Amino acid sequence: MFDILKDKVYSIGLMSGTSLDGVDVALVEHYNNEHRLIDFRSYPYEQELKDKILKASKIETSNVQLICSLHKELGLVYADCIEQFLTDFNLTVNDFHFISNHGQTIWHIPTATKTHKK
Repeated sequence: MFDILKDKVYSIGLMSGTSLDGVDVALVEHYNNEHRLIDFRSYPYEQELKDKILKASKIETSNVQLICSLHKELGLVYADCIEQFLTDFNLTVNDFHFISNHGQTIWHIPTATKTHKK
C-alpha cells in the first residue's frame, strides 16, 4: 500500500467531455500534497462513436438502451486509450498506482438548483 502524502505516487487520468473530440489521457505525479503533470495525449473519437454520444445527449433521441450500450462501449474505448498511452510512452501497469476517470458527459446542467443534499 502507498501513502499519497509521503510516497511519490503516479496516476493516469482520463477526461472526455461534451466537445466530443475524444479522450485525453494524462500521467500525473503526486508527492507531498503537490501534483505535477508529467505528460498527456489526446485520442480522437471515431465519427460513429461521436454520433452515438451526440444522439444520447439529446432528449429527443436518447434512450436507456443507447446509454447502457455506450457505457460498455466507452469503457472499452477508455481501455484502448490507456493501452495506447502506455505504448506511446513506453510504460507498463507497474509504473502507476491508480487510474481515474470521470466518464463521458452526455448531459450538462450547470444551472441546476436541486441536489441530492437535504
